[in-house]
Amino acid sequence: GRCDGKMVGLSSIKRVVSVFILRPSENGCKQVALFRRCDTMPSFASHYAAVSGTIESSDASPLDAAARELDEETTICSESLGESSSYGGVGQDRLKTILRQGLHVDVPISRSGVIRVYPFAFELPRGLENFKMRGTEHDKMTFM
Repeated sequence: GRCDGKMVGLSSIKRVVSVFILRPSENGCKQVALFRRCDTMPSFASHYAAVSGTIESSDASPLDAAARELDEETTICSESLGESSSYGGVGQDRLKTILRQGLHVDVPISRSGVIRVYPFAFELPRGLENFKMRGTEHDKMTFM
C-alpha cells in the first residue's frame, strides 16, 4: 500500500472498524452516538469515539468485525434486534443486513505504520434508541 507517496508494507497496517450509530432527532436531523473511552484504555483514553475495534484473524470480513464489535460493546443485538447475545449469532446475522459500509481510509500513525479504518453506519429505527453500553472500554455514551 501507499501512504504519503511512500510504500507501506502490509504487515505494518493495523485494520480496524468504526461503527457510527445514528438515530433520528426531533428536528429531522441525525444524531450520532459517541462513547467516551475509559481513562485506563491504552489508546485514546478519555476521548470520544464510535464503537471501534481491531479486525481479528477470526473475522471473515470487516463487516463481520463491525457486527462483532457492536455486539461486544452495546446491547443492540440482544435488545434492539430482539436476539440473544451470542457473538456470531443470529442477531449479528440480522445486523449485517442493516450495516452500511463506507470506503476504508488509511491513517498514518508513524513513519512505517498505518491504521486502515473501515467505517460503518447503523441507523437505529425509531423506538429502539434505548440500547446500553456494555464491556469495559467505555464509561459514558452521548448522542450529538
